[in-house]
Amino acid sequence: MSTPCSRVRWPRSPTSGTTRVSPWSTTRATRSGSQLPLRLAGAGSCSQSWLSWRPPSLRRESLPRSGRMRPRPVRIDPSSRRVAQRLATSAAPTHVAASAGQLWFSAGDSLWRAGSGSETPVRVDAAGPIYDLAALGDVVFVAREGRSFFEGVVGSYSSDGFRGDGVPLKACSLAAGPSVGVWAADCRGVHRLEATPGRLQLHRYVSIPPAFPETSATTRWCLCDMATGAGALWVVGDPDDPRLWRIAPSGRIMAEIDLPVAPRSIAVAGGSVWITAPLDDVVLQVDAATNRIVRRVAVGRGAAGVVGGAGALWVASQLDGTVTRIDPVTGRVTDRIHIGGRPGELAFGDGGVWAAVDERS
Repeated sequence: MSTPCSRVRWPRSPTSGTTRVSPWSTTRATRSGSQLPLRLAGAGSCSQSWLSWRPPSLRRESLPRSGRMRPRPVRIDPSSRRVAQRLATSAAPTHVAASAGQLWFSAGDSLWRAGSGSETPVRVDAAGPIYDLAALGDVVFVAREGRSFFEGVVGSYSSDGFRGDGVPLKACSLAAGPSVGVWAADCRGVHRLEATPGRLQLHRYVSIPPAFPETSATTRWCLCDMATGAGALWVVGDPDDPRLWRIAPSGRIMAEIDLPVAPRSIAVAGGSVWITAPLDDVVLQVDAATNRIVRRVAVGRGAAGVVGGAGALWVASQLDGTVTRIDPVTGRVTDRIHIGGRPGELAFGDGGVWAAVDERS
């Protein structure tokens, strides 16, 4: 099996004003026997890829027959670095977001919230399958399925649970930041949304060029995650198109960075961009000042969600039930916290680091 670096693709002519950065050297191949998500044979377009696509947190994985799953959002106290709270839910949580003293999470095709210190989550809306959440101020933005699998809606909810108007958009990831705004990604590009109280509007679309040459093996099936920070929007591709894009609030693509791993999730912390790689059990550090990969840090098995907060970077590992704490300046692992179960997505706020966890009894 070829190494990820052997799949680097260079464009015919770089976009004007775009910095192209080659990946750092690596010789580690993708782990033998690992399976990447599949799509229908012969699918050559983004729309066809949706037939088999699911966000990382919604994909089913084989589980032992023994043991019951007890899903819970789990809060880690950043000071003690220990589990401080576990909220009981009846369905597996898939995404988490925190805003203005509220925890938001999706579980069982519904949106839930819990106030600061609350032990009992409240179901806000039976929204249907949810693909991602993003919080900004006292508002949470939700990407969900529409009336059919081929349709989607991005909507907003205020802190009291009031649902605002949404926009028709099949989005696979969301991101929001005070200086960058609200963004939603499909598999071909990103949309900037204009958010006003109780209403969302499509404001700008930025097309992200496909890999060159585009073949059935390199056709992108999603822009799987986004993050805001360092004055930009950061967008990561997928195992078939492992690249990172830096986009200005105006919509200009400022940099394109080839990644030597199959990426999953992304966060900005300590002046760097961090990308998890579940097949390699590492998180990559990209210096936001130079747009270059400067370090890879080993974490637990099955690196998943990642978030910055309380002066640290936090990385969930689904296969060994841990959350790794990393110093974002030195890249040194400072703690590995066992929380049990299968932690997936992470969020920071409302008193700690929150993880969407399936717990095995």
